[in-house]
Amino acid sequence: ISIILMLHFMSKTLLLVVFLIISIHASPTNYTFNLMVFTDEPQIRTVGNLAMEDINANPSILPETTIDYNFTPVFFNPAIAIEAIIDYSNQNETLVIGNLVDDIAVQSGIVGGVYGVAQLSATASATFLTDKLTYPYFTTLATPSIDQVNAISD
Repeated sequence: ISIILMLHFMSKTLLLVVFLIISIHASPTNYTFNLMVFTDEPQIRTVGNLAMEDINANPSILPETTIDYNFTPVFFNPAIAIEAIIDYSNQNETLVIGNLVDDIAVQSGIVGGVYGVAQLSATASATFLTDKLTYPYFTTLATPSIDQVNAISD
């Protein structure tokens, strides 16, 4: 199941990255994005590499732009995720994509706010992550849990 979830996450992430780069008026010639994931399984890297190759091989998707990623596994460990956010900040990186799990996103989201590192999650859905006073640099593509519950009950 973890591989299926990761494949789903990677597809959402890659579409988002392509959209972000296309949205930039002057696309960079090389763009590397930071990706925090929960495991270091070789299949995950293979999926990422194949996706990058497909996107980079098709000049109609991102003309004159090559994309790549930095892969940081956090192994469901909030301490590792927090350390990664601080490291990104020290490297002047301001965007991290990942944090699939609410428990990790809660803690790294606060640290991201302190260190000025924005985080984008495809799946974190805890309602309190939408509190912009506590999590000013955290964004998720998922609908908050309470909204999901309300939709199911209706």
